[in-house]
Amino acid sequence: LIFPHHENEIAQSRCANKNEVFANYWVHNGFITMSKEKMAKSQGNILKISSFKKQVSGQVLRLALMSAHYKQSLDWNDKLIEECQNIINKWYGSYVELNNKVLIPDEYLEPLYDDLNTPSYIANLHILFDKAQKGEQKDKEIFTSACNFVGLLNESKGKWLEFKKNKLKISELEIEDKISERNKARENKNYKLADEIRIDLLNKGVIIEDKDGKTVWKLK
Repeated sequence: LIFPHHENEIAQSRCANKNEVFANYWVHNGFITMSKEKMAKSQGNILKISSFKKQVSGQVLRLALMSAHYKQSLDWNDKLIEECQNIINKWYGSYVELNNKVLIPDEYLEPLYDDLNTPSYIANLHILFDKAQKGEQKDKEIFTSACNFVGLLNESKGKWLEFKKNKLKISELEIEDKISERNKARENKNYKLADEIRIDLLNKGVIIEDKDGKTVWKLK
């Protein structure tokens, strides 16, 4: 981009925010693509954050955007969103409320010192998660703090579950009815119908598990 693009952007930002210095650093990020094609109005493949608000958590969007280095292009697709959704969901298994600041060891922060290498930092978060799963309360606190540092797990587990419930395409009463219908199908050895019900619930964001003679469900 050539003059006066940057200068105009700076002027607009200062006017909009009423401060003399809007940012200390100006960086260019790689393109976000869809099916390997650059997003552009002329292509008709523009995605708006407003369209994601009710369907995808901001944390999931943030993790997806950080999954590639800011200088590299990122291909946006449903698989990427699903993977990031599953990661955040898994990480909440080691989430703890932080009442005080918890220092993150420098060895895990080093990728961010290296030109904001977010993919490597995310790899370190996976390492910290594994330690938290096997370790003590302090390990969980460090993991949660490291996630919070880049805007992840910044909501309580209760709020995360509430968001997932609001996304459900089926009510809790309907879930229980479906489970009863599936149990009857299994009693009648109609395993095809039972499997169809399980898949239907899964597509609506509900996972069912058979444990100790009972069927329980949880959010996907």
